[in-house]
Amino acid sequence: MPVMTIMCVDGNLESRVVAFALISEESRQMYETMFRLFDETNDCSGVQTFMVDKCMAEISALDQIFPHAFVELCHFHVLDAFKRKINSLDCRAEEKDEVRRVVSKLCECRRENEYEEVKEELREASSESFFQYFLRNWDVMKERWVMFARQSRVNFVDRTSNRIESFHQKLKQEVARMGPLDLMFYNILLILRTLDNKITHQNFSSTFRKVPSSRPHLQKVVTPYAHACLVAEVQRSQRFVCRVVPEGVLVREREAQAGEEREAQAGEERETQAGEEHEAQAGEERETQAGEEHEAQAGEEHEAQAGEVLVINVKVCSCSIFRTKLLLCRHILAARSHLNLKLPLLDLIHKRWLQSENPLTITSLVAPAPSISVVQICYRNPLSRPAKHVQAKIITDQIADAVG
Repeated sequence: MPVMTIMCVDGNLESRVVAFALISEESRQMYETMFRLFDETNDCSGVQTFMVDKCMAEISALDQIFPHAFVELCHFHVLDAFKRKINSLDCRAEEKDEVRRVVSKLCECRRENEYEEVKEELREASSESFFQYFLRNWDVMKERWVMFARQSRVNFVDRTSNRIESFHQKLKQEVARMGPLDLMFYNILLILRTLDNKITHQNFSSTFRKVPSSRPHLQKVVTPYAHACLVAEVQRSQRFVCRVVPEGVLVREREAQAGEEREAQAGEERETQAGEEHEAQAGEERETQAGEEHEAQAGEEHEAQAGEVLVINVKVCSCSIFRTKLLLCRHILAARSHLNLKLPLLDLIHKRWLQSENPLTITSLVAPAPSISVVQICYRNPLSRPAKHVQAKIITDQIADAVG
């Protein structure tokens, strides 16, 4: 019987299991029922991204119940699906290797125009049947698995479902496959409590046994993970320079600007020297040289703009750090410092990184285990496999009726 697990990430980027469900089948109707029940019993308004494998029934159910959130595909499962399809192709090994290389390159495209270029490369490297398969099954949902889309959503830079896969591995080691249902629930709760106590102890050590910090006011209000990230971003922000534009503040690295200044100064010196040496040349040659210098200057300005990041209203940044982690990035901090604003304001820090939203108590480390009554179900005669399935179906129907 399939076990559905819902896991979230807390303010220290620790994995937390928030729901379990035994389902009779992996259909869209079943997933919708469970997700709707979860949504009704929890506040899911802040959920922005789900990470799943390529199960269309699960994806359709999530899109239906959580229209405000986006569903991403696990990078490992995407590559595994491509690998199985490529292995089934009737072509030479060299051609399969080339298709694998292009597909892997597709996953890493950081701009949409780059993705379109690599897609044309895939058209040339693969057969027509494989390319049509790609268009039908993958190109229509490129926003779910290509890097250019991942880096613009809140996913904490997680590209795979390794968190939940690791938990399922522990579950399989401790829970017997054909054991009694009540013993299975007991073992699941025991595993959850063990993992929760481990995470709580780690958080307790990092929160209450604080090391000296250059930002003690931050250390008191944000989680240890957020504090470490913010301190690092404050240090990095000192390497940036800013200039105000109508849309906001453009931020770029100081080293890049220094390099451009040196190049501009050298260019001016070369122009002056060239002017002194060629004063006698015709006006047409000077116009030609001026046109070339203008093109070179335009190219330098374009390269400089390519390395700039726009900070809007000194609160929102276009970089991937801000968009994927909801943390204040080096660009926002540099812009606020340039405008002589308080650095940083606590009201700009997302609530998921505040200690008040991630409560931690010492009693949670030593609280007694909940009382769980375990009744061993003994039968005079061993049940056959079909009889066990019938018995399990009866029990799950009773659970469904009790929940409903």
